[in-house]
Amino acid sequence: MTEVAAAILRRDGKILICQRKEGGNCSLLWEFPGGKREAGETMEQCVVRECQEELGIVIRPKGLYAQEHYTYGTEPFSFAFFNAEIAEGEPENHVHRAMKWVRPAELLSEPFCPADEGIVRRLAQEGSFLQAVHHVAIIVSDYEKSKAFYVDTLGLEVVRENYRADRGSYKLDVKLGDCELEIFSFPGSPQRLTRPEACGLRHLAFRVADIHEAVAELERRGVEVEPIRVDAYTGDLYTFFMDPDGLPLELKQCAAPGQN
Repeated sequence: MTEVAAAILRRDGKILICQRKEGGNCSLLWEFPGGKREAGETMEQCVVRECQEELGIVIRPKGLYAQEHYTYGTEPFSFAFFNAEIAEGEPENHVHRAMKWVRPAELLSEPFCPADEGIVRRLAQEGSFLQAVHHVAIIVSDYEKSKAFYVDTLGLEVVRENYRADRGSYKLDVKLGDCELEIFSFPGSPQRLTRPEACGLRHLAFRVADIHEAVAELERRGVEVEPIRVDAYTGDLYTFFMDPDGLPLELKQCAAPGQN
């Protein structure tokens, strides 16, 4: 049985993949850097050597990620995929047709060698185990006042409302799109520090289609809003206002593609 060791190299949320040259086995298909074990090598030594030869880097294996078995024609192969980090150097393409860093979900957009396909599916799922922001929880000092602000002034939809007598605490769940806010009140809750800024939730942002219309509507409802500003990095328009307890709330109008 032929033994192969490959490296799963990650950087900034991306994974390094390499495209095989045209001709031969797995022509033009993508793979993870690595190769066949030589006599006398451990699998870890093999993957270190292969990455040195293929990419000109020194890697540090960080444990076995998965092991796969595959038969090419009549020849059985055993593949060991190692999590690894770059210890020295910057990857350079020495033997492949191409190489690139991709996000886990983007792995599914490329054709891979058959032996790698199971690993590709597994890695792609890793990048999406968090599905969405479900809710943000806010503690308020005056429940009725904050309820009126979030429901009547901002127009959020009430999902459920509960009172816990043993704690003297209200809990109001309100909804905007697919995200919920949990609004709590507790007796004697201390005020949140805002200046200097304290660790924790900095602000809550709401996306709007037209920020000028949104600001005008808030002002009609008696809410004081800061001047509209432009994000120097994205081109987005944004501004801030406060909830009854001084929690900063943001309005954001995202720039059209190509404007930033």
